[in-house]
Amino acid sequence: GRHHAQGWYTVNRDSLQADLDLERHRRLFEAIHADYLGGTTEDEGLLELKKRHSLRVLENAQRIVESLGQALAPSLVETCLVAALYHDVGRFEQYQRYRTFSDADSENHATLGVRTLRRRDVLADAPPRLRRLALGAIMLHNRRFLPRGIDQDLRLLTEVVRDADKLDIMRIMLRHFAPDAAYNEVVQLKVKEHPTAYTAEVYDEVMAGHIGQYAQMRWVNDFKLLLCSWIYDFNFRESWVILAERGLLEALLATLPDLPEMAPLRGKLRADLATCLTRGAV
Repeated sequence: GRHHAQGWYTVNRDSLQADLDLERHRRLFEAIHADYLGGTTEDEGLLELKKRHSLRVLENAQRIVESLGQALAPSLVETCLVAALYHDVGRFEQYQRYRTFSDADSENHATLGVRTLRRRDVLADAPPRLRRLALGAIMLHNRRFLPRGIDQDLRLLTEVVRDADKLDIMRIMLRHFAPDAAYNEVVQLKVKEHPTAYTAEVYDEVMAGHIGQYAQMRWVNDFKLLLCSWIYDFNFRESWVILAERGLLEALLATLPDLPEMAPLRGKLRADLATCLTRGAV
């Protein structure tokens, strides 16, 4: 059976670094979030969205890490979860400075996050290697592709954070795509509302089994297609399991326009997800 979430940390408590204690970091994270409060109700709502997102990404990362069993040393487990918790800490600074969550219109939020953590000495007590791994995973979590030849542990930690992040972004965006949801240009990255319009290049990327690009997005349907394409970027079988269990792909497919060319796309994505669930890859 599955470990109880809290039990996961106590299993090897003796061999863990006390300075990477997750509960202490959770409190620190809440304190950092609190420092950015004091704006309008709308501002605070958007910062709260990112805070809740970070905590959900941590939960997703816990599940993925548990599925890996003994593949991760206990100190790496904690490092991975700390990176998941802080992966979007730069969003608070980004929104306060630029009033946007679009990196293209402001700064790379991963870089801002690493700067925030360094400035506040958040990981100062951690062993240097674990600190480098946590900051590295945060720095790389939003790259379209991971650089070749990076440290094996860094790759593994970053892949966990990326999968955990994508799963929760899908959940958040589904709420914003709901027919009764108000359009929010900060969350929806200024893509234009239209019932049937979409960009052919984005559609073609998905049909080719590639991940879509933010730079190509113009319409809200492009954003939906991009999110669907993320099934081609997951790194762990557990990520596809969570996706299927929560019905995220099906919910996204249901939001796509009822156009004839969407039928083969839906069929392909469903078949490819089924393949991923059985084989662990497309």
